[in-house]
Amino acid sequence: MSARGPALRSLILAALGLVAIVEIFPYLWMVSTSLQDMAAVTRVPPTLWPETFHWENYAKAWASGPFLRYAVNNAVQTVGIVVCQLFFGCLIVDAARVDGAGTFAIIFRVLAPIARPTLVAFSLFSVVYHWNDFFWPLVMTTNEAVRTLPIGVAMLREEGTGDKWHVIMAGSMFVVAPVLLVFVIAQRHIIRAFTFTSLK
Repeated sequence: MSARGPALRSLILAALGLVAIVEIFPYLWMVSTSLQDMAAVTRVPPTLWPETFHWENYAKAWASGPFLRYAVNNAVQTVGIVVCQLFFGCLIVDAARVDGAGTFAIIFRVLAPIARPTLVAFSLFSVVYHWNDFFWPLVMTTNEAVRTLPIGVAMLREEGTGDKWHVIMAGSMFVVAPVLLVFVIAQRHIIRAFTFTSLK
């Protein structure tokens, strides 16, 4: 029994390592592609580590459209939706008014401290979903002034001139990088939320 313990642990760690590699590799490939030129991107066999780092790909992607406006639109849309979800979700506490507490007092003094980990995790997953949302903004917007980052990245594919994948991947980093940064900063809250839920 004692011999099976380390073996099983090693097998689990190997499986988790394999899953981590599968999950992380697409991001590594995207970063690598965004830093190469078109000749290196289409080379066979491909290389993961660029011979020369072409940081100008990010400048080209940024200059190809009003990406600052896209980013602002994305942030406004995402924050607005998450705030509305949290607010309307908290309306179920009206019954607590029998103690004389107002809605906002209940939310900030009672619910927020208790459910903070869960609310943070919900907010993060909601942010990721709506930050990356493509079809709904595509259907609802016809003006470039109100389009979002995913639509802007999709527009980097130039019809008739071929797909400039190094520039497209650089543009994709504008969408992915903020989400990854949020997860890195808030990973402690996500772990606490899942731990809190499992112990309930």
